[in-house]
Amino acid sequence: MKVSRTIIALSGSILLISVLSACGTKQVATPTASPTASSTLSTKMTILPCLASQLTWKAGQEGGAMGHIGVTQAGFVNSSATTCFLNGYPKFQMLDASGKAIPTFTLHGPSVSVPQITQTKVILAPGKEAFVDLGFANGTGYGNSQCPTSSFVEVTPPAATSSIKVAWKIQPFGGGTIQKLRCGEIYTSPVYHLAKY
Repeated sequence: MKVSRTIIALSGSILLISVLSACGTKQVATPTASPTASSTLSTKMTILPCLASQLTWKAGQEGGAMGHIGVTQAGFVNSSATTCFLNGYPKFQMLDASGKAIPTFTLHGPSVSVPQITQTKVILAPGKEAFVDLGFANGTGYGNSQCPTSSFVEVTPPAATSSIKVAWKIQPFGGGTIQKLRCGEIYTSPVYHLAKY
């Protein structure tokens, strides 16, 4: 009897030690982040510069004063289904009726007809617009001198490599005096949100 009880007690001790050992080695799973999901989200949020093919040109409001023509709130409308951004100054190139280039000089404002506007990045969701103010001298003060009138104007968005061709008759003078006359000078603001000031 004593031998049997000793064997039973010893077996119980071994069983208890085995259970405790198993409990002590239990592992807890630690969740880890998925870099693939994170990088995919980052890629989807990237906004690229607007291409000319994504935009249409909107004519602004034209007015004259002090020998200058000013055009306010002209601009680019995002006609695509993708959000993009514009930052900087557009460029203008006048064309005659046959599509031949007329000497054109795009100058950065401010000027008599273009107010001081701080350059800023404009994000354009589909259907939204970035505005531009531009202006140029008319024939006042240039005597009988004449400058060519465009039939079309190619407007190149900031940082773009292609342009938007629009039917637009303008006759910019420039240079400030008859002696320094330089036809085709167009001053422009950078693109801006409507609340430009």
